[in-house]
Amino acid sequence: MFLPIDAAPPTVRPTSSEIRPGDWAVLARFWHPVAKAEDLAEAPLAVKLLDVDLVLYRAQDGVTAALDMCPHRWIRLSAGTVTDGNIVCPFHGLAFDGTGQCVHVPALGRTAKLPASYRVATFRTAIKYGMIWVCLDDDSQEPLPTFEALEGYDISALGFGNVCLWPMSAARQIENFFDLAHLPLIHATTLGGDPNGKIKPARIEERDQSLLFTASFVETVPFEKPTECFLSYELLLPFGINFQSRPDGGQGFASVNIASPTTAHTCRVFQVIPVGKPGDIFDAPPVFGSPSDGPGVINQQDIDILSHLRIQDLPISEKLEIHLPVDNVSSAYRRRLRQLGLGRAEGAALPAG
Repeated sequence: MFLPIDAAPPTVRPTSSEIRPGDWAVLARFWHPVAKAEDLAEAPLAVKLLDVDLVLYRAQDGVTAALDMCPHRWIRLSAGTVTDGNIVCPFHGLAFDGTGQCVHVPALGRTAKLPASYRVATFRTAIKYGMIWVCLDDDSQEPLPTFEALEGYDISALGFGNVCLWPMSAARQIENFFDLAHLPLIHATTLGGDPNGKIKPARIEERDQSLLFTASFVETVPFEKPTECFLSYELLLPFGINFQSRPDGGQGFASVNIASPTTAHTCRVFQVIPVGKPGDIFDAPPVFGSPSDGPGVINQQDIDILSHLRIQDLPISEKLEIHLPVDNVSSAYRRRLRQLGLGRAEGAALPAG
């Protein structure tokens, strides 16, 4: 009912977060998408990133991401309005500009000089590929990621699938996306393949900020006859994938899959295909689903099977599960996550940089 007298002020990372502090600090260094730019209109928009409740609003100088909590009486600012580029708390009318500084308190009158401490925490934002990106660590030197599949396209030529919440961690979603062994079993009705056929491990190329996996898989459902498809997954650490699929003798397609970590065990998934015009995305295999529909047939098959996970957290150690030769891509991914400093014992030093 009451906070203790000696309670500390709220921190950016909520104390209730199930993301361990060390992992949270690592992931906060990176840029993550939180919404499509077109979804932010005149009203503020509530989003979540790494268990942090944020409010997006269009300020005078661009998009601002702030803590979704008025520092006066801790009311959600996303329930308020935006006036002249300032977000206005619905409770007592405090108004905050694009830097988070309070510029008006109705109860103090129009001419009151407000102290600098009257402010709400804000975070760096950027708009790229039609998405609003946020970095929660002001001191981070991590660059915005570059997805080659989307480079050179106008925003109008980027087709978004339904951006929705998946009931699993971002790492689990990413690992499932490049998992080869589940394709002929979980996606038997959408991709096909021989459920008892031997699957060759992917070839792996290590890069500074990414991993490149290349493999082949014989699909049966989308084609008139079994067709070998050449697959390429460029994994941008920690949670992004440039994907290309090219059938033998045919024209392929490219797409991007980004899992934004909303909480320890949920993520918001952004899937984008560069297309000639909006709507062409739905001529592609039913991966994404329409913007107003569900997650799409293939995605739903993945969601259904991953809902049976007994342990939600991704094992970073190689000692906790059995591994098949085709799991070499998973092993490479988990090794790179360890190198980032994820999964370390609390109090252990993080890698430099």
